[in-house]
Amino acid sequence: MKGNKISIFKTKSDLYLNFENNNEKIMLITGLSGSGKSTLTQNILNKEKGYKVSLDLSFFHGYLEVITEEEQHLIEKFKREYPEWSQEIFEKSILKEKMYIKYSNLFYDFAIDNFKKINEPLIIEGGQIFKYIDINKIKDKKIIIKRTSLITCSIRRLKRTIKQLNKKIKLNQINKKQYIKSILIDIKHIITHHPKWYKKLNLFIEKVTKR
Repeated sequence: MKGNKISIFKTKSDLYLNFENNNEKIMLITGLSGSGKSTLTQNILNKEKGYKVSLDLSFFHGYLEVITEEEQHLIEKFKREYPEWSQEIFEKSILKEKMYIKYSNLFYDFAIDNFKKINEPLIIEGGQIFKYIDINKIKDKKIIIKRTSLITCSIRRLKRTIKQLNKKIKLNQINKKQYIKSILIDIKHIITHHPKWYKKLNLFIEKVTKR
């Protein structure tokens, strides 16, 4: 439905799907980079018992600033199961998109299987849900879709990058030249990828709201 889709300029309220299923312990939170997925996840966990898994761990695990103890254990188990998995295989591969799809789905399945054993509520969050995860795997799950506007997400993403780089330059981990280069790379990434993911997210919304 057209009214459910995210907008370029106007932020809409979050879209909640399948919440009538009170027995479902897995909740998915997705949206564009900078939409507020991590903040919402933390707000929910501050009020309710449960665990969270960021799907960024499926291929950005070396760069995340905050990883929970449970996520760290999951990474270690996943490495034992798939010893070839590393940050380098994504950086060197000429088939990055296929690699993202493969390991996002493997990590998603692995997380669900592991948390089933402890029988506790689990939040899985990440843009990978709408980008890469097989839609048949999520059809019965509770889903929250962040409908923050494309412009707001892009500005937040850049601000977050600048904040992270400011920390690094204060710690002398990068110099001014690297600082500027990293900002320009992120601007290019936003211009190149955000419009593409905006369209893909709206297609995802169309599919999941049709069912």
